[in-house]
Amino acid sequence: MAQGGPRRLRPWLLAQLHSGRFPGLQWDDAAQTALRIPWAHGGRSGARESAGAALCKAWAEYKGRLRPGDPPDPAGWKTRLRCALARSPEFRELRARNRLDGPSPYRVYRLLPGEESPCQST
Repeated sequence: MAQGGPRRLRPWLLAQLHSGRFPGLQWDDAAQTALRIPWAHGGRSGARESAGAALCKAWAEYKGRLRPGDPPDPAGWKTRLRCALARSPEFRELRARNRLDGPSPYRVYRLLPGEESPCQST
C-alpha cells in the first residue's frame, strides 16, 4: 500500500502495466493512449484465478480494502476497480472496443489528458 498522499488510479495502473505482472494488461494501440484490461465474467470457469481477478485484488490491496485474513471477494474487488475507472476523470471506457466474450475477455479504457472531460464523445 502507498504511504502518504492520495492513492491515484492512473499512476498505479500504468505501473502495473509496465511491471508485466498481469498477463493481458496491455496497450490497446500503438500510440499508447488506451489500455486493455483483462475482464473475465465472474461466472466463468477460472475467473477467480484470472489475471483480471489478480489485478482487481491488487487494486483492493493498494487501496487498503483488502487486509490479511479477509475472505476472498473477487466480485467485490472487480466492482471496486470498475467503479474507480468509471469515477476517474483520467479514463473513459471505449465500449465499442471491448471484447467481453471469448477466451480472453477485456475492456478498453482510453487515458484522457487532464483537461478533457470523460463525458465528451469520441
